[in-house]
Amino acid sequence: MSGLRALLFMLAVFFLSPTHGGDEKQTEYADGSDAEIHFPAITLRIGTATLRTEVASTPAQRARGLSGREFMEADAGMLFIFARPERPCFWMRNTLIPLDLAYLAASGRILQTLSLVPHDETPRCARHDSLYGLELNPGWLEKSGAGIGDVIADLPGE
Repeated sequence: MSGLRALLFMLAVFFLSPTHGGDEKQTEYADGSDAEIHFPAITLRIGTATLRTEVASTPAQRARGLSGREFMEADAGMLFIFARPERPCFWMRNTLIPLDLAYLAASGRILQTLSLVPHDETPRCARHDSLYGLELNPGWLEKSGAGIGDVIADLPGE
């Protein structure tokens, strides 16, 4: 009988643990963790518009990105900064909101824009070497009057 009790105890612990049962909502982020990551914020000026952006410059910050977010303010975004110009790829695993993505040269010039769909795991890669990726709400660039060829000034690391 003690073997049966031990088995029942192990099953109860397994099914009642936070990762296997209960009502807790757990978010697994793109980096595979559920830890909180801090993103510093800056304000970018794009033409006459301003955009409050969180900055993702470390590998952990870039891996997390906007994963798990259910909402983003209208004039908000996230600026990804890479160690050197490269042709990065973005995907939308664990991202719950639609986004636009602008790849930027080291000079801040907008090289390419893409529309991203929630939960899409298809890599969306830059066609040109880019030092930055800027995620923002769909249509924000068009509403601000900015597009390919325009320059975003005063970017960190310029």
